[in-house]
Amino acid sequence: SNFSSKKLNDLLEYALVIPAVNQVEMHPLHSQPELKAFCDAKGIHLTAYSPLGSPGRPDFLKRDDDPNPMDSKAVHAIAEAHQCSPAQVLLSWGVGRGTSVIPKSVTEHRIKANLESLSVKLSDSEKAALNGLNRGRRLLQGRGFAQGGMYNSYEELWDEPEPDYKLTDE
Repeated sequence: SNFSSKKLNDLLEYALVIPAVNQVEMHPLHSQPELKAFCDAKGIHLTAYSPLGSPGRPDFLKRDDDPNPMDSKAVHAIAEAHQCSPAQVLLSWGVGRGTSVIPKSVTEHRIKANLESLSVKLSDSEKAALNGLNRGRRLLQGRGFAQGGMYNSYEELWDEPEPDYKLTDE
């Protein structure tokens, strides 16, 4: 899980078995198109954790300026057009990209609604609108792993520089 293209490439130099799945944070604000292309080319399936942006994560894991993908105007417009929830739009987007999605849910009602997202069929223009939300906005930054954990820095953990998150929704 959480392997960047660089970490996967390093692993593939020595692995006798190619990993079947790489589980990563993925939602329209952090769609990781380069990683998806890399995994597709190598035959590694991507599974998206936090496909809804993890809005219920504990406050200590949130930044004051963290956006919520389910609050996006584009997501709401698409949900309204399909008479479904923003969560169903986000899940349909993820599945439509060929990834597995694993939203956290503990209520029967939400689990059923999540399954109903399979019937939401997004148009090419809707997919493009959702793809256009990508800001490389990682909402689960793993700082505990990058500060005194097994990695020495954010950059070492994610193989990317720590971003300056002064972004707007759309």
